[in-house]
Formats: sequence, C-alpha cells, structure tokens
Amino acid sequence: MFLTPSVILTICFLGIPLLLSINTAFQFNKLNVPGVYFNGADNFTSVLNDRFFILTLLNTVKWVFFSIVFQFTLGLTLALILNGKFRGKGLYQSFVLLPWAVPGFLVGILWKWLFNGQYGVINDVLMRLGFIGEPVAFLAQTSTSLPSVIVANIWFGTPFFAIMLYSALQSVPGDVYEAGY
Repeated sequence: MFLTPSVILTICFLGIPLLLSINTAFQFNKLNVPGVYFNGADNFTSVLNDRFFILTLLNTVKWVFFSIVFQFTLGLTLALILNGKFRGKGLYQSFVLLPWAVPGFLVGILWKWLFNGQYGVINDVLMRLGFIGEPVAFLAQTSTSLPSVIVANIWFGTPFFAIMLYSALQSVPGDVYEAGY
C-alpha cells in the first residue's frame, strides 16, 4: 500500500512514455504530412540502409570512447591532486569545479567562440605560435569538427569525474593508505 504512489508515478513517467515511444517507432509519421499509419519495421530498415548510418555509428563510438577515456584520466589526475595536502587547495578546487558549474548552453557558446574560424582565440594563438598560416574553421570541416566537440566535451565533463573520484578517495579510511605505504 505504501509503494502504490511510487509505482503509479513510475508507470506514468516511465512506463507510458516508453510504450508510446515503441509504438511511434513502428509508425509512418512525417512533419506536415497527413496520415499516420503503422508501417512495421520500415523505419528500422530505412535507418539501416541509410548510407550515413555507419558513419554516424562510428562517430558516436569515437565520441564516447575518447570523451570517457580522457574525462576519466584527467578526472582521476585532478582527484589525486586534490586528495593531497597543499597550500591553496580551496582555490584549486574552485578552478577544478568551475567548468561543471557553468550551464551547458554557455559552454556551447564559449567553445563556439573559441573555435570560430574567423576570430576565434584558438586560431589566434595557433597563428601567433606559427603552427598554422591561416585560420581554420574547426567546426565547419569534417576533419576537425568531431575532435573539436570532443575537446569541448572533455573540458565540460572532467570536473564531474574529478568530483566523483575525489569523493571516493575521501571515503577511503586512513588506515588503508597507511597499509599501502
């Protein structure tokens, strides 16, 4: 009887939308085209036969792999540094947590400006250092767009890993550390 409200809410907010999504997946439904009807597995067949499907799948795997590997590695490094005792630790913590505190849309605007092909900061720095001769449109070229957004995602997600790993390190008793030395 005590579980009834939570079961009802779970069904309303998870179960019903899930069933409606499954139903929609098997329907023909285009925007501004009248007539929604059941078309079986045609939607799935058209996706699998799309020439961009494999490219999209590979880009997704690259996105996830590189983002997670670098976010975890950098997050662990930051967490290990934060776990030590040093002067200015509070200031360092605030700088580590800053990217995570910034709303996502502001991060998008910030990185769009940094990667701008005409007046972006990254282009300016690379040109001043002599690495490139002319500005690069990072977000407009197929060779640089995926790495660019992966870099932005790593910057945005690393503090989350750092916080989680730091809190895990803080929960380890001091005796375990002493036994390890």
